[in-house]
Amino acid sequence: MGKEDLSLEEHFAEVEELKKRLKVILEKYPHYDTYFSLLRWLDSYDYDIETAEVKMKQAFNYFEKFDIFENTKFDSYDEFNEFLISHIPATKYFPGGVMGTDKHGNILSMQPIGRVKPRILMKLGRVSDFFRAIMLETEISMAHLRKEELKRGHRLHIILLVDVAGFSLDTFYMPAIKIYFDSINILQDVVKRIDFLGDNWKDVLRDEFGEENILEYWGGSKTSSTSTGAIRMGGDIPIDFLEKITSSFEIIHDENLTHAYIFAGDKLSLEFEILDVGTILLWYFTVSKGDIDFWISFGDVEVQPVFRISTEFVPEFGQIICKEAGIYTVNFSNKRGRIRKKQINYSIKSKFHEKSQANFQSAS
Repeated sequence: MGKEDLSLEEHFAEVEELKKRLKVILEKYPHYDTYFSLLRWLDSYDYDIETAEVKMKQAFNYFEKFDIFENTKFDSYDEFNEFLISHIPATKYFPGGVMGTDKHGNILSMQPIGRVKPRILMKLGRVSDFFRAIMLETEISMAHLRKEELKRGHRLHIILLVDVAGFSLDTFYMPAIKIYFDSINILQDVVKRIDFLGDNWKDVLRDEFGEENILEYWGGSKTSSTSTGAIRMGGDIPIDFLEKITSSFEIIHDENLTHAYIFAGDKLSLEFEILDVGTILLWYFTVSKGDIDFWISFGDVEVQPVFRISTEFVPEFGQIICKEAGIYTVNFSNKRGRIRKKQINYSIKSKFHEKSQANFQSAS
C-alpha cells in the first residue's frame, strides 16, 4: 500500500515531524499551524518531508518579504478586491477572484480567462506585480480555507473554476501564459484533477457545489451587487487607463545604465556595501531577450526573493530598506539558459531614508 492510500490519521507522524522542523516559523504564523494545512504541503510533495520543509520556508519568505500575511486580513472578498486594485491597479483587468464556499465548505475560485487581453494587460505592470497579485489572492483563499477546516473539522480544498467563454488565439499569448505559470510554481503543486464540462456545465455547477453558492452569471442563485460579484472579468482595457498606468513607470534611459552579458549557465553577482541601517537600495533593469532569475541576498538570506523576470513589456524596478549594515549581493542568473547569452542593462543605487545618514559604495 502506498502512502497516498493511507488515511489522514496515518500521516500524523509525518505532520508532527514537519511541524517540529518548522517550529520557529509556525510560532510566528500560528494560523498555519494546523494539521490539515501541514498535511496539504506534505501531500503536494508526495510526503517528502525535506522537500515540503524547503518549499514551505521558501513560500513563507516570499509572503513575509511582500507583506502577504499583513495584506490578506479581510473578512470579505469584496474588501480584498478593492484593496488589491488600489495597490496594483493592473489587477482591475486581471481576470479572477473568489466566489465563496460551496455546500461542502470548499473555496470556489473563478478564472474567466476567455475575456483577458494579455497583449495589453502585460503592459500595465511589472512581472513582479503580477506575481504579488497571485500570491495575495492565493493566500486570502487559503486563509478562508483554514477557517472552514477549523469550523468543519475535516480537510477541504480550493476548487478552481475556469470559464473559457470568449477564448481565442489572441488570448493564448505565450509570454503572458509563461509568466502566469512561473508565478504558480512559486507556490504549491496544487492541481490534482481537471474536469472538462460540456453544454450542461451550469447544471453540473449547481449540482456539485449548490445553486445558492454559484453567482447568477454562472447559472446560480447567489446574489451580489453585480451578477459577477467580486470576480474580475478582464475585458477591453481603456486607452486612457493604459496611458495613466504606463506614464507612472520609472524609465531610465540606456545611456544611464550599466550593461553586462551573462552566458548560458552563468550568473552575475554584484556586491554592495551598506554602511548604515535604513539605507534604501534601489534597482532597475531590463533583459535583452527572454527572462532572468533575479534576487538580492544578505549573507545566506534572500532579502528580495528570487523571481524569474521578463522585461519584454515593462522594466523591472523596486527597492528595499536595508535593516542591517553589511554586504548586499544583487544576483542575475542565467543558469537555466542552455545556449544564448543575455544582456542585462541595470542601475543599482541607494538613497537616504528619513534621518538615516547612510553611505553606499561598491564592494566588488
